[in-house]
Amino acid sequence: MRRFTLLATLVFFSAFQLIAQVTTEGLVAYYPFNGDASEVLGLEDGKVVGATLTADRFGNPDRAYYFDGTPMSYINLGTSSILKQQNGTISLWVNVDRISNLGDGFDYNPIILTKNGDTDDFFESYCIYIRRSDLKVRSIFTERDPGINEKVITTDPISLDQWYHIALTWTDDSIKLYIDGNLATKRYKGFEAEYSQTDSVMLGNSANSHNDRYFAGTMDDLRFYDRALSPLEIIQMSDGLPSECYTCDETNASWGKNSLKKLMGERNTAMGVGAGENAMGSGGVYLGYGAGQQDTSSNKLYIGNGLSTLVKGDFAVGEFKVNGEIKAKEVTIDVTTWPDYVFAADYRLLPLKDLEKYIETNGHLPNLKPAGQMVEEGASLGEVNVKLLEKIEELTLYMIELKNENEDLKIRYLDIEKRLKELEE
Repeated sequence: MRRFTLLATLVFFSAFQLIAQVTTEGLVAYYPFNGDASEVLGLEDGKVVGATLTADRFGNPDRAYYFDGTPMSYINLGTSSILKQQNGTISLWVNVDRISNLGDGFDYNPIILTKNGDTDDFFESYCIYIRRSDLKVRSIFTERDPGINEKVITTDPISLDQWYHIALTWTDDSIKLYIDGNLATKRYKGFEAEYSQTDSVMLGNSANSHNDRYFAGTMDDLRFYDRALSPLEIIQMSDGLPSECYTCDETNASWGKNSLKKLMGERNTAMGVGAGENAMGSGGVYLGYGAGQQDTSSNKLYIGNGLSTLVKGDFAVGEFKVNGEIKAKEVTIDVTTWPDYVFAADYRLLPLKDLEKYIETNGHLPNLKPAGQMVEEGASLGEVNVKLLEKIEELTLYMIELKNENEDLKIRYLDIEKRLKELEE
């Protein structure tokens, strides 16, 4: 039981590190908004105008920025070309407080945008908007000449006063918009992204004389990548898995959307989107996407990825099952006996003649389970190793016995040979 608990603990924290990892491959700019608008990778810091620090999605104070939906509430991230990639990803967390009706022009409240030139029409290089009429999320890429654009818009609206992870990825061929890790919409693009070298990347303000609109709500954890992230990477980012709980009560703790949702038990821990969802038991540990969903038992460990359960354990009986191959540099097994008893003076070694008859009758060595039973029940690594060593030690005794008999025969042969020579003389 002690070793199972230790192994389960190591697996638990290893899985936490794996699931919680937000990719840094291709990360070119990061604004965590932890107390200010600093860019942590070395770019120019954002210039805050009117936006105010507020609590983030976990309730931590002064770790996100609130925009009040007026012309003087925005953040200017500057004109760096690092923020204007040909292939890229923008990831951020957004909580829309309300629709801002101030300003004129198009039907959108801007979250983030930058322009492709000095014009105020067909001007978006990239953008993420909230449509005022129905709270749907929209993104537009525009080819300035001949003045065409490709746009994506979500089918379902978002809700006010609720945190969402929004990710926009683009290449020359495609635009994809993700909400909370799910691909909400995509579209063929078919042209390179165009950028104005002198235009800033703006948060919360369209900076457009014809389409003058503003954002009312909170933003946090803004990241820019120089490549289109994969769906799995987007899922990992949307889940976040921070040090604070996604949902907590007195005995249950979870990290990940819908983890432990509709849970009926207590003393459960879950990490991953949908982990432990609709579980009924208590004392469970659920790691990975959808791990342990619908589980009705208690004191169980599940590690999976939505496709299969790789590891299943039972804390109550100290059982640990792996649905696959285990590779390790070393495995230590607790044993209660060791077969040196074979070398004891009172150990009864079966005569070889009797051993031969036993094998002919039973088809296996004594004290070993027959093949059919081993296939049906499985093989205990500790038990098999003990029995194998028992047979090796018995084989050693047989070899010693045969060696002694051989020595006796050799002596008798030499004696006979000596007598024959004497007779010949």
